[in-house]
Amino acid sequence: LITDLSPLVNNANNEGLGRGDKVNVRGNPLSVPSRTHIDTLISRGVTVESDDLTGASLVKVSGDGQIGTAGMVLANPFVVKVVKGQGQSRRGYAGLPVAFEVTAGGGSLSTNTDTTDATGQAETTLKLGVTASTHTVLVSVEGLSPSKTLTFTATFPTPDFDGNGQVNFADFMALANKIGPGQGRGSYEVKYDLDGDGIVGVGDFKVFMSRFSDSKFDVAK
Repeated sequence: LITDLSPLVNNANNEGLGRGDKVNVRGNPLSVPSRTHIDTLISRGVTVESDDLTGASLVKVSGDGQIGTAGMVLANPFVVKVVKGQGQSRRGYAGLPVAFEVTAGGGSLSTNTDTTDATGQAETTLKLGVTASTHTVLVSVEGLSPSKTLTFTATFPTPDFDGNGQVNFADFMALANKIGPGQGRGSYEVKYDLDGDGIVGVGDFKVFMSRFSDSKFDVAK
C-alpha cells in the first residue's frame, strides 16, 4: 500500500512525474502531506486517479427545470459532475457512485445510482408521475468534504405561459398561436400541450379555460 507520494513529485534528476504521465492511487491510505502532492501532480499535467475527495464538489451540468406531461420520460437526463480544483487544474473524479432519489412528485428514475465516468459525470433520467405538478430529485455523493447535495426539478405544463402569475388573455393568445403541431414537428412545444396527448389542440384549450382568470392564480395547482 502507498502512503507517501513525495517520490512522485521529486524533480531532482528528473525522477518525478510530469505532463502526460498517469498514476492510480485509489485504495491507498495516503498521508495528509501526500494528499497535497496530488494537487502538485495535477498542476504538472499528471492524470491522478485518487479516492481523496477533500475539497471536491458536486455541480449541476444540465437537465434542470424541464417541462413534461404526466407519465412522460423527460427529453434530457439530469447530469452532475464531481470536480476538484480551479482553472487548469480543475478535473473530474471518475469511478464514484452518485445517488439519485425522487423526493417529490412521484415518478421513477432510469437508475438510482450511477458511477461517474472518466470526466466525472453521472446522470439519470426521470419519468414523471401522474398527479403532482412539481417533481424533485435529490443527488448526493458519499464522502464529499464538505458534504453537498443538489436538487433537480421538473414540472407539468402550466397555462401561465409567460410566468407572470396570472392566466389571462395574453396566455390565451400564446396558446392560440401554437394550435396544430404535434410531437416531432418543429413548432411543437411541450409547455403548450396541457393535456399531454402529444398535440396542441382542442383538449389543451379545455384545460386552459378551466384555469382561465384575470386574477392572480396559484401556478402550482
